[in-house]
Amino acid sequence: MYTVDGLAPEGDGWLLFLTGTGIRGLSGRMNGMLELPGVDGAVPQFGNGAMPSTLTLRYRIWVSTHAEFMGLIEKFNGVFGQRRKLLPVTHTYAPGSTRINYATVLEANPPEPVTDAFAYYNVTLTFPNPFWRSSSLLTVSSTPLTGTLTTQTLIGMDGTGPISDALIRFKGAFATARIRDIVTGDQVDVNTPATSTEYVVVDCTEWTAHRVTSDTWTGGTDISAFVSSNRGRGSMFTLEPDNVLTGGRYRVSVRATNPASTPVVEVRARKSYH
Repeated sequence: MYTVDGLAPEGDGWLLFLTGTGIRGLSGRMNGMLELPGVDGAVPQFGNGAMPSTLTLRYRIWVSTHAEFMGLIEKFNGVFGQRRKLLPVTHTYAPGSTRINYATVLEANPPEPVTDAFAYYNVTLTFPNPFWRSSSLLTVSSTPLTGTLTTQTLIGMDGTGPISDALIRFKGAFATARIRDIVTGDQVDVNTPATSTEYVVVDCTEWTAHRVTSDTWTGGTDISAFVSSNRGRGSMFTLEPDNVLTGGRYRVSVRATNPASTPVVEVRARKSYH
């Protein structure tokens, strides 16, 4: 069931009704086809991003008096009438299975009255980012890097959607290091040495990199000029699940030049789901 900005799916006098409430679905692609003059059909654009997604919620409000009824209507209007922030939405559909996302209100229809103390309240949410995330961060590590580019599966980082906001941490010692996503081909290179007591932390969203001298993911000396990506726009690095070979797990290739003291690459992110 869905919780929106603290509004639980069930409370004193209301219930998120299953009939009429939507199920998370796929979003469309932005500009998914290219039409050429004089050519039948269209050319698919496989690299284009996903469009925002929507979700409709239908609540049943059923109380004893009209005064209680109007109190709940005002409560619901207070939640869904907000226009200056993204509303946190939590979807819990089984014990331990929780996804989170953020939405704006696309449409809130007037309540459908049945009696003066019973009505249905419908609202449609828009999710600018259509991918739902796990409620907790996960950190996974590669096996020790070698001078050969080796393919590895990020064990535990299963999912069905792309991850474009990961933190990637390279632990020394090495002369240079690399990580490449198998599905997207995105690649990040660390073009500066790191000792066995140093880490290079790359923020894929911000296109920044810092050298730290302790087991941390924040702070440090800015070395962004020494870290490169083969991406030209958007995120510096995107992980895509390999649904063909690993059933939805993320696969990467990693390597280091002049490795010593068992260097590794670590990825920290929330799981991503359609």
